[in-house]
Amino acid sequence: MIADEDPRRVRSLLSPALKKLRDQRANVLDLGRGRAGTIEVFQDLDARLYFFDMELSEGLLPSKIDALKTWLKNHTVDLCLAWDYLCCLDDAELVELTGIIERHAFSTCRVHCFLTFNTLNGMYLSEYELSTIDGILRLPVLQEQLVLFPRAMVDLQELLPTFKIEDATLRSDNRQEVVFQLK
Repeated sequence: MIADEDPRRVRSLLSPALKKLRDQRANVLDLGRGRAGTIEVFQDLDARLYFFDMELSEGLLPSKIDALKTWLKNHTVDLCLAWDYLCCLDDAELVELTGIIERHAFSTCRVHCFLTFNTLNGMYLSEYELSTIDGILRLPVLQEQLVLFPRAMVDLQELLPTFKIEDATLRSDNRQEVVFQLK
């Protein structure tokens, strides 16, 4: 590793999806908090970026999903950056959220996320920032750990029948990085 490299920065499967968005005035929904690097990357891609901070504190999810439904009535989505949030949703919540996105998505829509298939090593939520078109900066969040819902890939495919797994990899921290695409 080069001395000034940031160990929190990782290469991502997101790069091919981002390159497909270049100069398309794509609509990107980021379920995380606004971060300067992410804004800069999408400005360079000439994309419209919308932040929708899910902040999954205990009991807030129903109101967040209702707010997202209202917002999506006037928007369509080319790419959704779901980061760690799908890990915190039970099966019914996951199906509801992805169904909402699906109904307001372009046919080429992709959803990028990090998932866990077990909780043996623990998985703590992070915030993310795109550092370049090829890299993500992962920033651990110091908050109370929420309940996680680990799922095998086969379970995900059964829960999300209108999405296919376009690309997936197991990261060194035991997270699965997944890019879903509408079928």
